[in-house]
Amino acid sequence: MVLFYHSFIVSIKRGIGQMNDFRSTSPETMYYAPLREVVDRYKNNQVEVSAMCDELEKWREEERREGRAEGRTEGIMDTLKDLVKGGTLTVETAAKKMGVTVADFRKMAML
Repeated sequence: MVLFYHSFIVSIKRGIGQMNDFRSTSPETMYYAPLREVVDRYKNNQVEVSAMCDELEKWREEERREGRAEGRTEGIMDTLKDLVKGGTLTVETAAKKMGVTVADFRKMAML
């Protein structure tokens, strides 16, 4: 019974240790060898660190471009919607400027 209890405690500690690997920032404190090796390679190899930084920078720039494009589209839509509500533009003209159908413009502008 004692041996069973000891094996049970060791298996729990290993399981907890493996879950700890996903929160650990240092490969030295990781229990699971394959994960430890990969993390060590990416954290301590300057070529891999540089590659990861480059990829993150590309991703950040792409997200920034997408956000700016969405912001411009929303700004144009708000302006066109205000012009239509004010009577300066017709819905047809505003839809044409947005490059959408009249029905789609009405949905987008909630008119």
